[in-house]
Amino acid sequence: MRELVVASILLFAAPAASEPFRLVLDPAATELTFALGATLHTVRGRFALASGEITFDPDTGAASGEIRVDARSGDTGIDRRDDVMHEEVLDSARHPRLVLHPERIEVSRREADTLAGTLLGQIELRGARHPIAIPFEGVRRGERAELTARFDVPWVAWGLPDPSNALLSVEKTLAVAVSARGTLAAESPAARAAPADPRAARPRSPRH
Repeated sequence: MRELVVASILLFAAPAASEPFRLVLDPAATELTFALGATLHTVRGRFALASGEITFDPDTGAASGEIRVDARSGDTGIDRRDDVMHEEVLDSARHPRLVLHPERIEVSRREADTLAGTLLGQIELRGARHPIAIPFEGVRRGERAELTARFDVPWVAWGLPDPSNALLSVEKTLAVAVSARGTLAAESPAARAAPADPRAARPRSPRH
C-alpha cells in the first residue's frame, strides 16, 4: 500500500511532457527582403514565400519542417540586374526553390506570448546545403503569430558565382530581413504519431 501511495505522488508531481508547436506561415502575409552593397549604391530586392511550416519545442529545442522560397520571384526592380541574379548567380530555372531546413532552436527569452532565440538549420541553394543561424523573435496573438528575423548570407563563400567585374563590385554578404505571419497551434499527439506516408496506414488487400 505504501509503495502505491509513493508511486501516485511521484506520478502527479512529475512535470508534464513538453508539447511542441506547429507554425504555418502565410505567404500572402510574409515579406522577404534583402540588401546588397555594390559600387556607389545598395541593391535592394525581395523574394516571395512559396510555403513554410515549422514544428518546434521550446523546452527541448527540437525543430523540424521546411520553409520554401520561390527563387524565380527574386526582384530588384531592374530587369538586366535581375537577369544576372537569376541566370548567373541563382540559376533559378534549374533550382526554383531556396529551402530552409530547421533543425533546432536555442531560446534566449521566453515570456507568456513572446519567444526569442536563434533558429539553427541548413539552407539549400543551387542544390547544396549550408549551415545557418537565424536570430528571431516571435509574438503570439491568439491563434496567430508574428515573426521577425534578420540574418546574413555569405553567398560567395558558399560557392555562388560572383558577378563583380572591373566596373562593378558587390559585397560578398547578403543582408536578409523577414517579417512573417501565420497560424500557431500546439501539435496534437495524434498528429505526431501519424505515419509520414498516409498509404502506410491503409490495410493491404489479401491476395487471391
